[in-house]
Amino acid sequence: MIGAALAAMLLHLGDGRSPMSKSTPADPSAAGCRPGTLAWGMTGALLLTAACIPSAAAHGFGQRYDLPVPLWLWVTGAAAAVVLSFVIIGLFVRSNAGVRGYPRVNLLRWRLGRLLASRPLRLAAQGVAAGLLLLVVTAGLIGDQNPTRNLAPIWVWVIWWVGFAYVSALAGNLWAAVNPWAAIFGWAEARPSGARFRC
Repeated sequence: MIGAALAAMLLHLGDGRSPMSKSTPADPSAAGCRPGTLAWGMTGALLLTAACIPSAAAHGFGQRYDLPVPLWLWVTGAAAAVVLSFVIIGLFVRSNAGVRGYPRVNLLRWRLGRLLASRPLRLAAQGVAAGLLLLVVTAGLIGDQNPTRNLAPIWVWVIWWVGFAYVSALAGNLWAAVNPWAAIFGWAEARPSGARFRC
């Protein structure tokens, strides 16, 4: 994941803009530095940070336990579930319904829908999401390293990964409205045109 992000940044180092930017390349004189200098600095800082982080166990949430069934039975059952799902899809899914294949409701027709989609409410939701992101990252870095007493594992794996997926399935793509990474990037990109970076 980090390697893909670094590769994307390195591909765009020469054009003076972020790899996620949809805007035209920045004017080097307006930014106050040569094109790519800021990107090189950010890449170096990211590599230095990654080099200083000790090794971490992935999915270290909870205690290790032994399977209640023999390993061969567990692996066979998992493989059978995957194969069976493909067989069912192959037998019963005959056409691609496309985007128009499900009922849609335009919530902006109603006053409440327009209120929920208003810019001030969206900015407030993005601010709360960015604050929660900062809280979770801080809890993960300096909080209690016992996963059952730290906010970060519960928040990421239970509330966001599972809970937010169900809420989005029922209420629509809320992630597009509250994505803290996109919000922070948008705020940084919308800085005043006279602002200068020192490189």
